[in-house]
Amino acid sequence: MTDITSSHISVIGLGGCGGLIVNSIKDTALPNVNCFHLDFDSEIFGDFFYGYQFDVYRKVHSLVETSLPDLLTWLDLGEQLIELPDLFMPGASRPIMRASLLLHRSKIVKYFESILDSPTKVIIASSTSGSTGSAWVIDIATMIKQILPSTPIEISLVYNYRNAFFSKSMNQNSMRYWALREASVCSKLNFELSLHSTYEDAIVSISETINRRPQSGIKLDVEKALLKSTREVAAKTSLSAQFFLKQRARAASDLITEETKNLVAGYELAATEERCKFTKNDRTLEFICRQTNKNYEINFLSEINFLSVQHTQFGSLRITSGYGLALIPHENWDPLQFEAYKTICSEGALARFGQHLNLRKENLDKLSKVLSELLQLKMNELSQSAHSLDSHTFRNILPHYIQIVRQILSNNS
Repeated sequence: MTDITSSHISVIGLGGCGGLIVNSIKDTALPNVNCFHLDFDSEIFGDFFYGYQFDVYRKVHSLVETSLPDLLTWLDLGEQLIELPDLFMPGASRPIMRASLLLHRSKIVKYFESILDSPTKVIIASSTSGSTGSAWVIDIATMIKQILPSTPIEISLVYNYRNAFFSKSMNQNSMRYWALREASVCSKLNFELSLHSTYEDAIVSISETINRRPQSGIKLDVEKALLKSTREVAAKTSLSAQFFLKQRARAASDLITEETKNLVAGYELAATEERCKFTKNDRTLEFICRQTNKNYEINFLSEINFLSVQHTQFGSLRITSGYGLALIPHENWDPLQFEAYKTICSEGALARFGQHLNLRKENLDKLSKVLSELLQLKMNELSQSAHSLDSHTFRNILPHYIQIVRQILSNNS
């Protein structure tokens, strides 16, 4: 076993919560631990974040539009800004903070290259419920991985952190949901992900890692925490899709899992066979199981169909006029809805992966029509709304929809 004194661990705190953690670690850590803190007021950003909200947002929007147009799949240039004299940070969103970080990417990479002295492990700490650390943590981990490709990196997240800016706002619940969803999807390939109930628990866990002691605390299961977060978002009444999506800080295509594709495929199959319909203002999907004829319904947290482009006549949810099915969560804590969700995903998986479903020619013709409409949208329709976040997002997700329909047709023709 390597002696502790030969180890060299770097702990990086992001945002307000990350600052509390690294300051505590500094007070108790061994000499072989280096602690760093990065926040909106760090010297590397100069006065970039200082000023009124309107001015900072306008500056970020202008720089992104000219320098990083790829970010427009999740950064809304048309976002309504609060008028003066509201300061920037109390109203900052996760997308605007992530965009700001990426605008400073080269400076930040150079900064980490200068301060990271061949550590044997890097731990990055942040809350999930603020606009800064939760938006930065995956990108910071990615930058460090590029600098130190063989060094283990742990992302240490805190679930419950009362942010002074957002504690009275439902924004905090939406921020937490998207932070957990983005981290659970994007960290699987390269990083160890741990989740703690409080920042005090995170401090204990990191200290035990530093001192090579067994972990005494209980780490939260990320998927269960995501379920809990979904319930907290749902507890806020009259949630709109646009409000909820405002805190998403990654492209929709980054967040699409195989399960998501199975859901979309299951819906398309059910709509083709006229076994489903959307009700309650596009929030509830009612469908009949293909094998058992059992009736199911799935309640989504917000409206699914909200993108204003030309509608197709396919199905009761026009798949070519919205991307909500791939992004809006459902009430997954309800056992019956959990069963319903798994059922439609299972049907979608069978349709995608070569299980012959004996689809009628009329159903295959409907799917072929949908494919034609999706391809037509890809070529023509979406180019008309260059500054619409809806259109940018649907353009980003559209290749997945096309691939799903092609899979079903290929495997069932």
